[in-house]
Amino acid sequence: ASIESLPESLIQETATRGTFVTPTFGELYTVLVLSRTDDDVRVARMRDAYKFILRMFEGGVRLAAGSDAPLVPYGDGLVQELEHLNRAGISAADVLRIGTMNNAAYLGRSDRLGRITTGYQADLILLRENPLESVAALRTLQWVMRNGVIVARPGGR
Repeated sequence: ASIESLPESLIQETATRGTFVTPTFGELYTVLVLSRTDDDVRVARMRDAYKFILRMFEGGVRLAAGSDAPLVPYGDGLVQELEHLNRAGISAADVLRIGTMNNAAYLGRSDRLGRITTGYQADLILLRENPLESVAALRTLQWVMRNGVIVARPGGR
């Protein structure tokens, strides 16, 4: 996300080759905060980063979602990154594809991760709210399922 421009030819080449780009907006934001960047400058830098990543996405570049922990909190960093992608103008449905299907492909495991279908690992979360309506719904966790077994419920319920 700290790269705010590239020649259009390089963006096209990145898309054509299927190269993944992981913006890590959380890292950029954290660096701006830690360096005590003026609020107006920080907002402008984030806005420019959002515009650039949206341009890459619309140009066909495959995005993946990462968090760059420990610069951002473990666990929450991925949700923050997905929220940043949504703020950049990427739809909630596309953000969820990036965080699931694209991340699985990036890891070379799209044959068993990233989809809810027969033969794939059954790691799921249940949410109170619909993440297709708002990416922030990822913060409404009810339970976590790992390998087909519920392993966590917030608050021990």
